[in-house]
Amino acid sequence: MRRNDTTALASALTERRLVRVALMRSTIHLVATADYRSLRPWSQPALDRELATAFKETLAGINRQTVAEAGQALLSARHLTPAELGASLHERWPDREPRALTTLVRNLVPLVQVPPRAVWGTGGTSRYATAASWTGAEPAPAADPEQIVLRYLAAFGPASVSDVQTWAGRTRLRPILEKLRPRLAVFRNQCGTELFDVLDGPRPDADVRAPVRFLPEYDNLLVSHADRTRVISEADRKWVMTRNRIAPYCRWARWPRWRCDIGRSPVGPSGTEAATRSSPPRSRPVPVPSAPGRRRRCGKPPG
Repeated sequence: MRRNDTTALASALTERRLVRVALMRSTIHLVATADYRSLRPWSQPALDRELATAFKETLAGINRQTVAEAGQALLSARHLTPAELGASLHERWPDREPRALTTLVRNLVPLVQVPPRAVWGTGGTSRYATAASWTGAEPAPAADPEQIVLRYLAAFGPASVSDVQTWAGRTRLRPILEKLRPRLAVFRNQCGTELFDVLDGPRPDADVRAPVRFLPEYDNLLVSHADRTRVISEADRKWVMTRNRIAPYCRWARWPRWRCDIGRSPVGPSGTEAATRSSPPRSRPVPVPSAPGRRRRCGKPPG
């Protein structure tokens, strides 16, 4: 990422090497097109659960496969905004909410948000296309859970079972970790919860000072752990992670939130430029040690 710029990112989107697609936790992710094929079937349980909970009453009794096929036919003709897709489906199912119909199609038919959405400096309204027509590839027939969990641990480990489940938006993943156990390093935190990691993952000593990290809105480092106190204090979490938003976060005590002006360094909430220090790039987060003289309160161990 250090070598990339906004032009390279825009090119990857327009050339269809990167796609924006609903995956883990039924949220939009920007991923490599090759990864979409394996991550989509892995994410399907989370997408199904959203339909079964948030839209349970609205979609009760409807033939979901028929709606999905109708949405797919509409999108084969042209790219549509979520509102346009919902309005077209609503003409056929007038007793159903357009938003519910759109979400049903989005969660059953892999859809991508096409450019110029997410193109730096351009942007635009979200428009859907089927992932198959946009990428020329269908999702994989089935996910490889073990490989996906190993990739998660390589990026975010050490992590508990609950951490993995929080990232995936799925439950009952302990059997996967148990099957992988002989291939993993296993630790326990101060609460007795098991933490799993890849064998060759970097694990700095507790007294190693973590370098400055500027995290954007909704960064996976903030949302990919059940126990977020490992990467952010509880006091800062309440400020950064509000009910409707996850603000940009600077992992440095003085500036929990930050913004970035084009052409300038990141600045803190007071407008003061944040100090930066050179440090070797890392592929994963650095654990932040607990404050001296304080013990974390342990409830029921997660996972």
